Amino acid sequence: MHRDKVYGIKFNPTKENGGVVRTFDAKGLSYRQQTGEDVGLSDFDKCYPWSEIKECMICSDGAVIYAASKDFSRNGNVFMEIPCFYFKRTVIGDEEEWLICGEQKDGFEIEPWFVNEDGSIAKCRYIAKYEGCDWKNGQVSISGQTPCRQHTIDEFRDGCEQAGFQLCSVYAYLAIQHLFVVECGTLNSQALNSGGSYFPYSSHNYCLAAEASFSNTATVPYNPRWEMVDIGATVYFSEQISGDITNARILTAIEREGDFLHLTLDGAPIHFLAEQTRVFPSAQPTGLCDGMQYVNGRPSANEYTSSFLYRGIENIYGNMWECMDGTGYANSNPYISIFGNPLSYETPVNHTYGQSGKGFIAKLGYDPTKPWATFPCLLGGTKDSHYHDEWSTFGNEDSIVVFGGGWDHFYCNGIFCMRTVGKESTNWLYGYRAMKL
Repeated sequence: MHRDKVYGIKFNPTKENGGVVRTFDAKGLSYRQQTGEDVGLSDFDKCYPWSEIKECMICSDGAVIYAASKDFSRNGNVFMEIPCFYFKRTVIGDEEEWLICGEQKDGFEIEPWFVNEDGSIAKCRYIAKYEGCDWKNGQVSISGQTPCRQHTIDEFRDGCEQAGFQLCSVYAYLAIQHLFVVECGTLNSQALNSGGSYFPYSSHNYCLAAEASFSNTATVPYNPRWEMVDIGATVYFSEQISGDITNARILTAIEREGDFLHLTLDGAPIHFLAEQTRVFPSAQPTGLCDGMQYVNGRPSANEYTSSFLYRGIENIYGNMWECMDGTGYANSNPYISIFGNPLSYETPVNHTYGQSGKGFIAKLGYDPTKPWATFPCLLGGTKDSHYHDEWSTFGNEDSIVVFGGGWDHFYCNGIFCMRTVGKESTNWLYGYRAMKL
């Protein structure tokens, strides 16, 4: 495979459709994916580094078993092996160009994820295929599991280390972002896949049981959001808004009757209390893309509630926010730090999600010493222009940055979507993804 080729994308987010133009060896190439049963193959399947991304299982002794082996199993810790690559970014006014190459060339830097502590270059890194699971049994990336939540970032980090892995760093997420944008040729990642973003949120009245019963069927007020939820989705029930997320059931039927919906769940009968019990989807389980034929796309035509794959990675955005290790700010300092080193440009720190859409990213900052640090420096875009994703701040004092968006955030999910939250947050919105150095 030729590693000396350069694949680029030039864009101007202020122009229609981002002013995207493919450059260098990417000219004439197209991104395609699976959508439902319809499978289209990306031209980048034959281009390094995308061509060398491999699914594998990492054993407790560190052995790597690739998906083609008879010993491979998704009941083990499944990762995607990402080969090292070099990145170049130039910014002139509102126009940017991103370039990826498998070899060192003039102006290119090694993507920092591949730099070892001693300064040497790793041949590859591993990012978890699935969102992080409960690590207590050594599980961090297993199919068929409920994503682990309600822990601090320190607990996620310690849990990954206990299992023999590391918490995904800011370097990992930025590397995947760069691969995604250059291959997909768009600033609007949601135009391709949403990753589960339009599920009903538990605080809304249409998640309250409308009548009491002891049965498998809950009656709730009708709302169009429920129309997005397919049979087979995981649904939770609780008397709390952000309640007991261990009470998970599978939705087996949904029927509308006038102003109400009847939601039938599997398992034993449930005591539904009128105006008290909440019935709601939340983060969906891992492995919903396991039956796909291809490494890009989604198994359903339903864009807003379907899990998806990018190069074999399930839900790199959407479904659940993921804590990024190594980045945050202290005492509302507007300079985001990466492993303690502040960027040279300010990031917006006074925006709260939901303020009339004012949080959509209008521009990415540029630090000439860290050109790969593609964080926002300006808001004011819209869901239909610029980067199509939101930046919002929920943290005070010491904060971390989380990536990707959650299951009810609709337009606010995406490959550029980030949010700051308190370092000690244990909210059910925030989970993790593991990596292996």
